[in-house]
Amino acid sequence: MLSIPHKLAKGSAAHFILLGLLSLLVLLLSACQDQIMQPLVQGKPIYGVDSNNNLIRFGSMRPDSVTNRNYISGLQDGELILGIDFRPVAG
Repeated sequence: MLSIPHKLAKGSAAHFILLGLLSLLVLLLSACQDQIMQPLVQGKPIYGVDSNNNLIRFGSMRPDSVTNRNYISGLQDGELILGIDFRPVAG
């Protein structure tokens, strides 16, 4: 039988445990994947204007969540956008 000195046997066990833990850590970290966030269901896009002359877009299912806001430029001092109306060219 092969005899291993006590210090060497202890060190080998510690190295084996450390190697096992590091391998487990590498395995766990490599299994992690960035999840791509799916956009919330917004419904059909609805456009409007706010009191600050911004063209806003929100979804019909989430009117409380503005998804896009763009300032309407080219207005003279004191002019306000009261409403909008647009239709498709083909419609």
